[in-house]
Amino acid sequence: MVKEVACHIAHHTLVLTEANELYITGSNYQGQLSFGDKTNRNSFQRVNLELGRDDVLAISVGEANTFIVIGTAKKGWTLRNIYNFSDALIKTQH
Repeated sequence: MVKEVACHIAHHTLVLTEANELYITGSNYQGQLSFGDKTNRNSFQRVNLELGRDDVLAISVGEANTFIVIGTAKKGWTLRNIYNFSDALIKTQH
């Protein structure tokens, strides 16, 4: 089941399921779909992220960006830009 949807009106759409899976489709001119290429996707493709024990807490997209917030209640959370799989620690709650 779908838990959350984030979309940019003209570019791409990200879907988070109740099973903590991410699916993405749309324009990929900046590589924002996270597949390591710039090929557009016309159907939803699963995004394979190694999250370990973390949960996806929130998702967001912009024109050329795709973000997820990952974390747990004990660990706090991290903002991850899946465009280039780089983690930027934004806030930690204990």
